[in-house]
Amino acid sequence: MRVTIEKIIKNIENGYKVYFSNQYGNATAIWNGDKPLISKEYYAEIEVTGVLIWEKDIFKSDKINRIEELENGKVGLYGVLESIEDDGYAVVRIGDSILAIETQDIPLKINSCVMVSAENILLYKVDY
Repeated sequence: MRVTIEKIIKNIENGYKVYFSNQYGNATAIWNGDKPLISKEYYAEIEVTGVLIWEKDIFKSDKINRIEELENGKVGLYGVLESIEDDGYAVVRIGDSILAIETQDIPLKINSCVMVSAENILLYKVDY
């Protein structure tokens, strides 16, 4: 996913808390790696850590292909549920990118529009 780093909020133990934007919206994330440059566009992979619970962290949605800050300090990632395995491993497509997540409980059906609500998302620079 292409992202532009709009500002570095602060240095943290495992990287940099950043505010980023892209064609799907904007949000805060933890940049994992060398200090990013402001206003520079990067190719990055988004990661959500931990196990997410259906109907607690992942919900049916009317929106797709969107990233936004939520009122509760979390980030909303909106996409289409592309696959779900028996062990809870799921793939959500956000535009031309995918988000792999670990889930628990009873999932929605494949091709459902979903919103993944996460406290912290990580961005990893990817070199293509």
